[in-house]
Amino acid sequence: MKEFSFTRYLRTLRWFLQANRTQLFFWTAGSALSIFVGELFFSWIPLRFSTTTEFYASNIMALSGFFAAVLLIVALVAFSSIFSIIQKRQRASLFLMLPATNGEKYAVLLTYVTLVWPLSVLLAFIVGDTLRMLVMPLFYRVDFVSGVPAIFDMLTPHAFSGVNGTSLAAAAFMLVLLVWSHSIYVAAGSVFRKHAFVIVTMALFVCVGTFGYIWSLLFGRFRLMSNYDGDLYVHPVLWVVTIVLAIWAVYNYRLSYRLFKNLQVINDKRTNL
Repeated sequence: MKEFSFTRYLRTLRWFLQANRTQLFFWTAGSALSIFVGELFFSWIPLRFSTTTEFYASNIMALSGFFAAVLLIVALVAFSSIFSIIQKRQRASLFLMLPATNGEKYAVLLTYVTLVWPLSVLLAFIVGDTLRMLVMPLFYRVDFVSGVPAIFDMLTPHAFSGVNGTSLAAAAFMLVLLVWSHSIYVAAGSVFRKHAFVIVTMALFVCVGTFGYIWSLLFGRFRLMSNYDGDLYVHPVLWVVTIVLAIWAVYNYRLSYRLFKNLQVINDKRTNL
């Protein structure tokens, strides 16, 4: 089997989901219960001082912002855990011996950490927030206020949009930036067996801070994008940055896949190299 088969990929993904269904279910249910209890508690405290719908609604929006940040962090942790799911010797043996190509098995791992895990957290928030929305009016005179629309709005990128529209360069840069961010955490999770999220996050903070400082010294107030009176102005150099990040992302995915092909049941305790 050398060619990628979508049918085999789906069969392998189904097997993988069934093998992890108990852990995934309890993890999602526990997260939903935690979100429900947390929202209930932090909604109850302000209502002791004010029972107005506006105050209650603004508090829910603030909680949604907090959980949006948590969801983003959980997603990054998931991306950097691509090989952690099969770190145990028995799990690794079963998974690597499946009748599928390396590409199909790698695609299963990538799907699990990119879609299944983050969507499970999002589902947990929706369930927990909906339970809070239904329970609170039973005890207080408040309206049914959901934080779900707010969290979707907060997770939608608006940073590079102007009032009068978004430029093609800005949209392309945002898309490539998201893909690059995903790839850098996937690559880190492929290289490091432990603490990949912490390592790559700290490295990014240091590198971005250093780069920003050097950029300000060399170019002063030069900006790749500027927003004036609702209009977005994009410097042509932004296309160069977008292409560099795209090539970098391809390299990250290629590195991750090559490490997977060479993955052994027993690897170094710190890295998969």
